[in-house]
Amino acid sequence: MQYVLIGAGLLAILAYGLPVFVRANPAQLARWVRRAGLAGLGIIALVLLARGQFHAAILLLGVGLPILSGQGSRW
Repeated sequence: MQYVLIGAGLLAILAYGLPVFVRANPAQLARWVRRAGLAGLGIIALVLLARGQFHAAILLLGVGLPILSGQGSRW
């Protein structure tokens, strides 16, 4: 039963979110994705630090921050 509720919730989010995504300004959408990526990167790094995996957290921040902040190499 819980899978049906989760599926219905995801379907509702998709039904609402898809038209919003299609009408969004590309510049604002890119800015939002970049900020969400930076927030996710920070959360994952904090979790890794809390678990004692310092090397993985430092690697994640060292590689991810320049890419998401726009300072990385432009392919």
